[in-house]
Amino acid sequence: MFKRNKIVKLVSNNKFLVEEFPIEKYSKEPPKWFKDIHVNLHEYTKNTEHKSTVKACAGIWDFLKNAYIIRWNFDLEINISENEKFDYSSVNNNMLRRVTWFDKELYAMHTPISDNKLTLNTIKLELNWSITSQQRGKVLFTEPFFDYNRDYRIIPGIVEPKFVSDVNVIIEPVKEVIKIKRGEPALALIPLDNQKIITAVSTQKELDIIGKSNYKQDTLGSGWYEKFRRSDNKR
Repeated sequence: MFKRNKIVKLVSNNKFLVEEFPIEKYSKEPPKWFKDIHVNLHEYTKNTEHKSTVKACAGIWDFLKNAYIIRWNFDLEINISENEKFDYSSVNNNMLRRVTWFDKELYAMHTPISDNKLTLNTIKLELNWSITSQQRGKVLFTEPFFDYNRDYRIIPGIVEPKFVSDVNVIIEPVKEVIKIKRGEPALALIPLDNQKIITAVSTQKELDIIGKSNYKQDTLGSGWYEKFRRSDNKR
């Protein structure tokens, strides 16, 4: 019997954002340095027992083919201080929902790199996207690894879009000045259950999924995510 693909939707109320920056596979627009590599290793050296560069590596190609990329739709500069503070250029509702952060006691001071004063700032950029699905299945949020020109690291996470709709980029600074550039990769989304991710303007169906998730988050208290998922298992 034919099995229908699971669908995950990346949605926004802003149709101009959806039109200009739809989600796309990493392989559609890989970094320029990767596109410029020759597959034949002999283009670079004659003294080798290998024949191919990493461009022929199945693992890298599968990463590029399976990862979807969300791109920044704005320019933003964030300046990091060593006193656990930061400031940033002005933002508006067409750029981000908001900029928030985790105090060091919540995360950074407990990590092995807490001696780096910059990393005591853990900054959360809440994007103008939501992720939804009517079906069970998980998605990995992670760094667009092969874009090396970064002033920060991205803290990865896994969400189940049927229950969690927020799309956030949580960053650890590695430089004093973070420059986010419009059109560059912001976040890689990797479906872990063979889902297809598509971009769309929010409909009432998606808004209901998002509204239910927000309601559960506000009313179930600590551990709301697991409580919400367990309640779905009982249905």
